[in-house]
Amino acid sequence: MQVGPRSLSLAIPLLAALGCATSVHADNYELIVGGSDYATYTVKLAGFNGGNSFSGGAGNFGGSKLVDLSTSTTSPLSVMYCIDLTHNVVLGGQYTPTFVSNNGYVNDLDPSSVPNPAPIFALTNGAGVLTNAGQMEYLMDHFSTAVVATGNSAEIMGLQLALWKLEYGNAFSVVSVNHGGDITASAVAWENAFLNGDTSKGISVADSSSSHASYTSTDVLFLSPETLGNNPPGTTVWNQAQIALRTPVPGTLSLASILLGMVGIGRAWRRQSA
Repeated sequence: MQVGPRSLSLAIPLLAALGCATSVHADNYELIVGGSDYATYTVKLAGFNGGNSFSGGAGNFGGSKLVDLSTSTTSPLSVMYCIDLTHNVVLGGQYTPTFVSNNGYVNDLDPSSVPNPAPIFALTNGAGVLTNAGQMEYLMDHFSTAVVATGNSAEIMGLQLALWKLEYGNAFSVVSVNHGGDITASAVAWENAFLNGDTSKGISVADSSSSHASYTSTDVLFLSPETLGNNPPGTTVWNQAQIALRTPVPGTLSLASILLGMVGIGRAWRRQSA
């Protein structure tokens, strides 16, 4: 099942509660960007900026939120990372509409987007879905919360570099990473650990993203924030796409939990009948 834009505003939280790995697309959301931009970087991306290096700030945008405009419900995002080196967002900025997907779809990487799709530098299937979305979802679902909690700038930026590497492939290369000093070597070491494993960092090959190409999670969201420009009026302006881990809703039951409960009830009934 694929839910179309502006339909079933409850689709994403409902699917999360059921624990389904079904793809969801919806654009009736607003993204509020948190204010904890973490570190600075200098990188290169083949074909972008004339092949020259460029710099910016990235890491976990702590305190970010997603607003369901149809219900005025605000949901906190546990962790949010940049997955777009060619655009920017403003810390504390609000972006409406924001297109939300949980299957790796990024709106401005889709050539069929209207009216003006962005140049495509990322690895995609040709229709806006990131080639390595499964590995990116795995990193966010299994590592991001613990990584951010460490407060270790090299580890936090290592995860960011790993996400960019999965998105852009060999077109992406790191020049430097700084946070209170040069942390390039340690950040790149963490990047490699997340991608391929490193037992010295407690990550085996089986635990690395390379072993989870088909991973899916309804708690990991791909966000494509947009705004309306004035040149000409009403023109879609693309902003920096993000990958986020939604904060679990306390008390929700997964489909697996429900099924297990039903199995237990069935067994108890059979024992009583016997």
